Amino acid sequence: MTTDEKTADSHLIRIEKHYGDEGSERWCKLLSPDFPAAAYWLCHEAQILQEFHNSHPAVAKFVSLDLDRLALVMEAPGHLLSQLLSVPAEGLQHPFQRSSDLIRLLNAVCQAVASIHAKGVVHGGLRLDNILLGLTDEGRVDFESVKLIDFANSHSHRHPLEKPPFLDSRQSPDKSGLSEAYLKALAKDWEHYARICGEEGRGSWDELSDKAKRRYGETLIPSLQVNQNDWRADLYALGYWFRQLSLWRIDYYSDDHQERIPKLLKKMQKPVWQGGFKSMEAVLRELETFELDANPPIVSANPEFAPLEDLTPLPKSGAPASNGSDNEFALPQKTAAASGAMPSLGGSRPATGASQPAVSEGGKRKKAAEKNEPLAMPRVNWKAAAIAAVAVIWVAAWFAVSGNKKENAATEKEPEAKLILPPSSPDQPAEKPAAPAAPALPPPAVEKPVEADAGAGGEIPPVNAKEAFGYYLKRANSGDAAAQAKIGQMYREGRGTGQNFADAVKWYRKAAEQGNAEGQARLGFMYMTGLGVKKDEAEALKWHRKAAEQGSAIGQYNLGLMYLNGRGVTANTIQAYMWLKLASAQDSAAREKLRALVPRMSNVDVLEAERLADEWRHKHSGTDIR
Repeated sequence: MTTDEKTADSHLIRIEKHYGDEGSERWCKLLSPDFPAAAYWLCHEAQILQEFHNSHPAVAKFVSLDLDRLALVMEAPGHLLSQLLSVPAEGLQHPFQRSSDLIRLLNAVCQAVASIHAKGVVHGGLRLDNILLGLTDEGRVDFESVKLIDFANSHSHRHPLEKPPFLDSRQSPDKSGLSEAYLKALAKDWEHYARICGEEGRGSWDELSDKAKRRYGETLIPSLQVNQNDWRADLYALGYWFRQLSLWRIDYYSDDHQERIPKLLKKMQKPVWQGGFKSMEAVLRELETFELDANPPIVSANPEFAPLEDLTPLPKSGAPASNGSDNEFALPQKTAAASGAMPSLGGSRPATGASQPAVSEGGKRKKAAEKNEPLAMPRVNWKAAAIAAVAVIWVAAWFAVSGNKKENAATEKEPEAKLILPPSSPDQPAEKPAAPAAPALPPPAVEKPVEADAGAGGEIPPVNAKEAFGYYLKRANSGDAAAQAKIGQMYREGRGTGQNFADAVKWYRKAAEQGNAEGQARLGFMYMTGLGVKKDEAEALKWHRKAAEQGSAIGQYNLGLMYLNGRGVTANTIQAYMWLKLASAQDSAAREKLRALVPRMSNVDVLEAERLADEWRHKHSGTDIR
């Protein structure tokens, strides 16, 4: 996305991660002035955070609130759980694939949630993307480090909600992560607000008139029904999200785990009168009865730069809605990289949410305190009268599943001192470029190829990953290059079929030989890393160049890396700068890489590289940049 496009596109909510002067990890939440009652929502969240007096071990610390800029800053170390679910760990698809580690995670999160309930606060918006966990020096998940963030929908006796939150009360509990009691309370609150505005019978934000929406900022309703929800709302949310995790591939330690875990998670979603838990403490006691296996696995990639997935329930109309699917996971909207740093955060540079490489092959990791890029923010449709969901705040750099999605392969080890990523130790091999990471929880709904209308010729669009695989395989066998690239990716990720790198290479090659830029870029990556094919940097260079010439950000980025590090070609910083510059129009990781490269170049070389990039853009101005 170009700068102009980002300027034209509007954003109601933006989240940026920064590092302070002493390496502290800070999260800055910014609301657009057009966000309804933006100042109220930021003040409310700040008040909830301050109830913990910046001393609660499981809650982010309040740092500052700037109402002139509509910015809330909090401090909390660690990686988002939705990021950790996107990275491998010692051959596992994610660090919690083994049932013992899933139980450890659930126990740790339940303890954190129980501790805030003891302080009289109900989180009200628990999801996999507002839970933070750190890693030990060995690269193992530190289950004692759980931190909770995003208290936008929280309430307490001291600070009850006084406006109905922007959550969709029309979704069913088994699709939203919100309990039936919470949804009923939310619906009553919107109906109450509509009555106050003289529009009785309307039960959601998008049903209100413009006049009623304009009153939202000045209207306070201390008697909201959502304030009556207690710990059970959070317990239901945890049961819901962990149940989704359990539906993905889990390696069960024992038959006891396989039998008891699903029952436990279902029980967490039941009210007490239907046999549910009577307290959070009862959940913790049951979790302690599980027999667990050995230490958690070593995380073998850097979760700091893994893509994020928005798992938030959104209003179905008038907002950045879900894709209309009735599946457990609606496809997230494509996101644009956030730009601009927050000067008040210790002068740190922004950090990216783009996919990046493993820190080391052996699982040893160093804290990436020097990496500073902003998390991407959700794209929002302004024409629908400014109704983003407040709960949507930890969204970033999710790569859409469409045929034209833009994903970044990442860097390898660099010998220079000014590194974006920590270097490998001398006895470790050079780091490999990372392929676009698989989503934390692969959504059953998979988008249709953009080259052709889904359902054409009587075909039924796919509704889950397995059906999607059959759908794309049929199109791929008929010669559809975009579908061939899609099938290759599904084989690489093991989505809808078993993971098979060799088959991924086969289908990428079919797409690449037809001139498909995505297939070319992905085939280049496989040759670059040796996945499913013998490592061949000359072949990697060839396919990345073909993709780059078509405007593929993946191809341009990897081609720039190969020139930068002299892999398959003589090192050339001018060529590296040129291709990274071209990729930076679509990719925040390339922009950060450029910032690290500039100090290593003379002004004359930078000007020459800029000239070459401008010349390429002019030459290819009529091409379709994918």
